[in-house]
Amino acid sequence: MRLEAVGVWATARGEEGDPAMPVDTVITVAGEMSGALRAEFDDLDVAVGHSVTTIRVPGSDPSVLHGVINRVQLLGLELLDVQRQPCP
Repeated sequence: MRLEAVGVWATARGEEGDPAMPVDTVITVAGEMSGALRAEFDDLDVAVGHSVTTIRVPGSDPSVLHGVINRVQLLGLELLDVQRQPCP
């Protein structure tokens, strides 16, 4: 699957060129967030497991993404990865 940007929206296209799908951004941070830290991201989908926490940011609005990354930094969390993935 390849990703391509269309305006402020990113779309994922399959190998055979199937229709464009909206994508989310998934941020991975080190460690399993406590309930108190997860509460800082209660507006997002947060999953904890295997010594990492993932935060799913819906859509691909750059200002929203930057806001979430700023929260990660302000809380002193170690950012491991940022990826665009097709919406579930």
